[in-house]
Amino acid sequence: MNVIGQAVGKSILAHRHAYEENHRHIKHERQRVTLALLQLGFSVTPSHANFLLARVPAGQEGSCWQAALKEQAILIASFPDVDLKNCIRVSIGTTEQMDKFLAAAKRVCMSFKKNRGVHKH
Repeated sequence: MNVIGQAVGKSILAHRHAYEENHRHIKHERQRVTLALLQLGFSVTPSHANFLLARVPAGQEGSCWQAALKEQAILIASFPDVDLKNCIRVSIGTTEQMDKFLAAAKRVCMSFKKNRGVHKH
């Protein structure tokens, strides 16, 4: 193990309670957001990380979702790669941040349905 790895390990042990609390929070929010996205028509890749990879509802592109959410001050990632162009990456944040993301995602979903999958700028 290198010096950096040792320092990280010592820090985790010294702040174990905070680390465990953060881990529980991320796990809870990841599950909550996954269920909400599934209800909106997304498919979500199982994750153990601090982010989700979600395929947007059929007929839509991740870049359109990224633009629509950005208009609501929500930043996510989309991918130009052909295999992932219908996907978005959502980082897990605070409960308040995730509530804002989900509210914005519901508005975008309704807008896409109203406009048949086309994002109106």
